[in-house]
Amino acid sequence: MPPIKTILKLLLRDPAALSTPFTPSRRDSRVVARAAANPSITECYDAATMPITDQPDNIAAPNHSNSLNIIYITRAYGEHGGGMERLSFELARELNKLPFTRVSVIAHRSSRVTSPLHNLRSLPRVLQFLWFFQGKWKSSSANSPYLTGIRRQSTVILLGDPMLAFAGSILRLITRRPVAVIVHGLDITYSNVLYQLYLRIFARHFQRYLPISNYTNTLLGHLKPKGKRYVFTPGVTDNMYQQNVPRSQLSELLGISAEHICTLATVGRLVNRKGHAWFIRCILPILSNKVHYIIAGSGPAEHQIRQAINDTGTGARVHLLGRVTSDQLAVIYNTVDAFIQPNINSKHDIEGFGLVLLEAALCNRAVLAADIDGIPDAIRHAKNGLLLPAENETAWIEAINKLTAGILSLPPDPRGYTLKTFNWHQQAVRFRSVLQELNSQQHDVGRNHN
Repeated sequence: MPPIKTILKLLLRDPAALSTPFTPSRRDSRVVARAAANPSITECYDAATMPITDQPDNIAAPNHSNSLNIIYITRAYGEHGGGMERLSFELARELNKLPFTRVSVIAHRSSRVTSPLHNLRSLPRVLQFLWFFQGKWKSSSANSPYLTGIRRQSTVILLGDPMLAFAGSILRLITRRPVAVIVHGLDITYSNVLYQLYLRIFARHFQRYLPISNYTNTLLGHLKPKGKRYVFTPGVTDNMYQQNVPRSQLSELLGISAEHICTLATVGRLVNRKGHAWFIRCILPILSNKVHYIIAGSGPAEHQIRQAINDTGTGARVHLLGRVTSDQLAVIYNTVDAFIQPNINSKHDIEGFGLVLLEAALCNRAVLAADIDGIPDAIRHAKNGLLLPAENETAWIEAINKLTAGILSLPPDPRGYTLKTFNWHQQAVRFRSVLQELNSQQHDVGRNHN
């Protein structure tokens, strides 16, 4: 056996103790047993948890001719996190609901500061997973019908973003498995010279690239990737809409009466591109004193926002809520008069899509958003919201004045349009079809080698 295979075999047994064979814990075995019995459950291993080798013997083998194994490596994963976290979580969940589809998530769950280390920490977990399911791992359940089916399946490695390109490149080289990568925006526009060099070395040779908007797809062109590109528009989960939420709950949240004011809200991370400070400086002082601006979220631009509030004397009309709970977010989504996202041009920092805009549209809110970056992929003008020119003071002031006067022409059914257009099931089916194409090519390559 060549030295590299010997090293890998030892590594796969246990990175912490190479001489000790890996044995799954009882808890881990129960987790995967439940996942196998219920296809709606997504297996998720963080980088410190080994994949499971124990599977029940009474599960029928899947139809391997159209089955798809997806190993999903992501450094942002969570049901209640930011946009990247929720996209990863919801995509994995929806893919795993589809027939003959198995998703295993290897997620980084610590600080984003340490997330680049996931390139290294994920490698032994993925390799062990592949090693076992290719029949290289000895197990008491090695002859089960379930594992027999798994061994005949092809596996696609899916990267959550180009930051993980090093891991993808190493895995592609070692395993000969096809690799696809989701592209969000900032993960390819971040201007650090070393990072751009890193992308050019490691991120250009994957088989599939899946930008989340047409604008991101355009930006991806500067890397000159070798593989095919498919724009993947994320879906949205309908879990915030509540009918007849009393306005009094918004009053409690703000600490003032919200009955006779016009409330505008922005939700999300406080970064410069979102345009909070621009709106407070250039738009809010000109509007009626009855217009209040609610900002939910935290981030590095908070100081600039507070400075804008102080400079304009709008402290009584701007409500900085910081991070809010899911219940508080539901109150905002279902009671404010309009949801706004006044993004501005920010060099090397773009809005890849606009998930929160879709969530607001699902709650039948009036949505006013800047016509910039990837936002038009989420908000279709006059269908589920209105697009306004970015940093155009006249257009924004006119639209909000018409809103407060009750004469702004709004989409007739933003919720219905958003449900139909951004349904997660249909988006997952489309996403799977792209990966299935890789799967089919892998089968063809295998037959040619035999």
